[in-house]
Amino acid sequence: MKRLRLGIISVMIAALFLVGCPAQDDEPEDKPATPEEIRQEGQEILNMINQIAAGGGGAAPPARPMPGGGTQELLRKARPGAMQAQPQQLRSRLQSFRENHGDTETGKEMIGMISSKLMNLANTAFQAEQYQLCLSACDLVLVINPGHPRAPDLRRQAQEELNKPQVELKGFYEDQDAEKLLAWVNVTYRNTNLTESKQVQVGEEFAGYRLNKIIQNAQGRPTGILIRYIKTGKEQELRLHD
Repeated sequence: MKRLRLGIISVMIAALFLVGCPAQDDEPEDKPATPEEIRQEGQEILNMINQIAAGGGGAAPPARPMPGGGTQELLRKARPGAMQAQPQQLRSRLQSFRENHGDTETGKEMIGMISSKLMNLANTAFQAEQYQLCLSACDLVLVINPGHPRAPDLRRQAQEELNKPQVELKGFYEDQDAEKLLAWVNVTYRNTNLTESKQVQVGEEFAGYRLNKIIQNAQGRPTGILIRYIKTGKEQELRLHD
């Protein structure tokens, strides 16, 4: 009987010991990424931006000549919708990088580099009048860096440029009674796709534009106009052959 009691006690002690010990987790704990790993991941994103922006499939509209180094060369090769070629994959990479590494010093450094890369592309695209590319680049800036100070304003300007009416110069009309030279233009509204003809003089505002100048050749004949879109302040020169 004594041996039986000792056996029961031993079993109970062993059971208590097993219950008190926490179960061992077979899976190792995730270790934080090292600075080198964060830099490597950031560089992969930078390379991805380059590849998407310059990805093949169709020719791009010619970009205006301007200094810009690699960014300008990249833009020259880009298609109008190039940044939308792999939008979800790139957006996911940007969002994941910010969430996983945004609180680390190396992560903040790489976020600054990625934001700068995208903003350079957005600014160059805007100057080259590739407004859809500019919009897409600004959107990606706001994914990786939601508090970026300049991206929202540039995005708004690009959207306004996309929405503005399109102007076509058709000719000129000389009002001899008033001694005025008028420009004859067709204005097409994107939201309705309606076109209307207008005759405007220098200094007159029409459809959100102002006619700043009538351009004349060496013989004094009118050959073009210089108009300014009032919302953005961007000027545009139109010729009769445009």
